[in-house]
Amino acid sequence: ILAHMMYQLLMCVLQTAITLFVMNMMGMKFQGSGLFTPWLVVDAGITMLLITYASDLLSLWISTLVHSTTTAMTIMPFVLIFQLIFSGGLFALPQIVDPIVKLTISSPGLKAMASQTQVNSLPYDTVTDMLNLVDDVEFGGRITVGQVLDALGDSENQTISELRQVQIGNVMTVREVGEAILTEDNYKAIRETNIIEGLNVGQVISLLMDLEPLEDVLSTNVGFITTLGDVVDFLATNETVQSFRDEGLTIRTTLGDILDLVGREETKALVESKAAEALYEPDYAYTQENIINNWLHLLIFIAAFALLSTITLEFIDKDKR
Repeated sequence: ILAHMMYQLLMCVLQTAITLFVMNMMGMKFQGSGLFTPWLVVDAGITMLLITYASDLLSLWISTLVHSTTTAMTIMPFVLIFQLIFSGGLFALPQIVDPIVKLTISSPGLKAMASQTQVNSLPYDTVTDMLNLVDDVEFGGRITVGQVLDALGDSENQTISELRQVQIGNVMTVREVGEAILTEDNYKAIRETNIIEGLNVGQVISLLMDLEPLEDVLSTNVGFITTLGDVVDFLATNETVQSFRDEGLTIRTTLGDILDLVGREETKALVESKAAEALYEPDYAYTQENIINNWLHLLIFIAAFALLSTITLEFIDKDKR
């Protein structure tokens, strides 16, 4: 068994070196320093070697239990499936199977590699990629006069606050203010300003001016120096207008337009950050203690499989020597 272990260790070292070389050729590089050596590639290589060597000795033990290559090849797929399912890398596993997970080589190997590559600190680009895929997805909704007035009264919103400060003119009626915004070139930017995506100021004004019961309100003077904020505040406190707060229209927009409105990059950064927080895995923490524990776990497997192989040959099936 010792002779086999020495020979297989040499083979595993070569296999690890070839694996790292191929990964480098394919563009997957281990850059920076590791927690144990000045080179991350060396730290990662140690982990790969321990995973490979432990797996190799598992195979050595299986070979001492069976009588033919055919039997060994029949058993191995089940061993591999067991390692994959209980590694914890394919899908989340319930707490009840933890004792079984600890019996796999794949679990400490995966945890060590994830720790060394600092998986917890990587941005979750997949989440934002999903947002990009649904950019053109349309959805609709109904917005009421009351919701629009409430939105235009939100002085904490910088865009709305700047909009409210725009001066419309001197003594004017509500209708004159609306017509000026809808027709004059000076107010083109104002009427095209979105209150929410799919509904701009011009559409809101047109909606209000078409409501016949508001005719008396539309004829009312709104002040000497009129800003859009004055008009909004006047409408928001007018009893007649309040009775029409539930009047509205149906709008349609896309997720991409909403993202552009609220800030695409800011939204993506927030989504990535929240996803990273929600998916943080303590077992992948980037610490020497965490990696050493997983390395020791793999070393225990190596020693255990070597011992089991010796016991099998010495006490169970001497004819296979």
